[in-house]
Amino acid sequence: DRGRFDYLDCLDPEKVEGLQWEGVRAILGVAATNTRYYAELFRTLGFAPGEVDGPAALRRLPPLTKEIIRERFDDLRSSALSEDEVLEASTGGSTGVAMRFLRDRRCVRLRRAQEAYFDRWLDYRLGDKVALFVSVSHYVNTTDRFKARVRNATLERMLSFDPHENDER
Repeated sequence: DRGRFDYLDCLDPEKVEGLQWEGVRAILGVAATNTRYYAELFRTLGFAPGEVDGPAALRRLPPLTKEIIRERFDDLRSSALSEDEVLEASTGGSTGVAMRFLRDRRCVRLRRAQEAYFDRWLDYRLGDKVALFVSVSHYVNTTDRFKARVRNATLERMLSFDPHENDER
């Protein structure tokens, strides 16, 4: 998957922008087809995902707030994905309440490929040492700890710490 994005380097900016808007329309179409929340919202607004041609069209949509996500969590879940294809995650709750969200497993793998591609722009190569500062609470409930440890040992090399503990050892 890492080489999947190499072709982007050869495209002119207008072509890249066209591909981006094509992707936006596709995402909106999937949301309209597979989630109750967006199907209802788009119907109420008379919003047609296939007609989106720029930022002005998107301004018709209300922002998706934390409150909406909490209240309509099940209505935001895609009917196109089985339980096995979905990972539940959450934020660290720095505002006082953790935010639950869902990610599709295929998307998680694709994001890793994108990260590897764009990291090259920063002259980072696989195996280079890097520091990531993030609350350990993001990783506490990892469902498959063995796989996470193997991935960390072979790919990510992440050292975690709990910023809430004030142990000065």
